[in-house]
Amino acid sequence: SSGINAEYGVGYDHYCVDHLGNEMKGHGLSIGTYPCHNPDSAIDNQFMMITNDGIFRTIDRCLSVNHQGVLTLVHCYDYDESELKFKYNVQEKTIVHVQSGRCVDAGPKSMVTSLSVTPCTGEERQQWTFTYNKIH
Repeated sequence: SSGINAEYGVGYDHYCVDHLGNEMKGHGLSIGTYPCHNPDSAIDNQFMMITNDGIFRTIDRCLSVNHQGVLTLVHCYDYDESELKFKYNVQEKTIVHVQSGRCVDAGPKSMVTSLSVTPCTGEERQQWTFTYNKIH
């Protein structure tokens, strides 16, 4: 699996996927981006991974895409597995939602409170790097 921080770079600033404290607050809440920080705390809002079978998840929740194309935190056992499948393209640095064929997009601003999947364009805001790759 690829994991820890999912990061994209904007100039000198680096922002990471961050569950913004929503992981424990309930079902269906969004994730966003926040300036990257070191994964040094026991509960890290920026701990993200894509498992070998394509599940994009935090420690306790899986990411799905709602009918508006927004990434949401869901209970991992609640959904048909195909809705939860993502694929990380190492060459293009894209995180593709397999069911829709769309890419995780950080949006036009540096810090956002929700992330969406949009048609893949190769723009920088769709290019993600995992801080630590190939964790088994």
